[in-house]
Amino acid sequence: DNDVPNDTMYLPAKTVIKGQYVIGEVKEHQNDSVTYYGYDGQLDRPIFIREFYPKGLASRLEGAKELHIRQKFIPDFDKYKKDFYNLWTTMEKLHSLSACVPVYDVFEENDTAYAIIEQNDSTKSPGGGMVDAPVSGTGVSNDVQVRVLFWALQNGAWLHKGNA
Repeated sequence: DNDVPNDTMYLPAKTVIKGQYVIGEVKEHQNDSVTYYGYDGQLDRPIFIREFYPKGLASRLEGAKELHIRQKFIPDFDKYKKDFYNLWTTMEKLHSLSACVPVYDVFEENDTAYAIIEQNDSTKSPGGGMVDAPVSGTGVSNDVQVRVLFWALQNGAWLHKGNA
């Protein structure tokens, strides 16, 4: 089964993407993405690397960097990858807001998309891992908060234009 996690389905530790980001251990694999601990070689600091890797739509062949997309799911994968890219690009533009997780870079590589996220005291829980939400203490997951924020930004612009 391609949906059962195993070591070969993730990028190996020490893999370099975009010439500067070094992949570390897997932190978690959610429905749409895998989050790695990482390191920014240019800025000399720890980061989180979020790779678009939807469960059930894609897999990684052993030793490959690129994702393998199941033929019948290519249109869905492409749509969701675009949504992932747009979502994290929007978050990158909001880096100055204290309630948002700081996103430094969003790019495509290896037939997928990546978001580079700050790893510091504001994005770590007491145990050292990333908190599950851009606004801590809400009990709402990061993905849900980001999607709600993205929806609000899109619809806020629509309402602002007098479409209500």
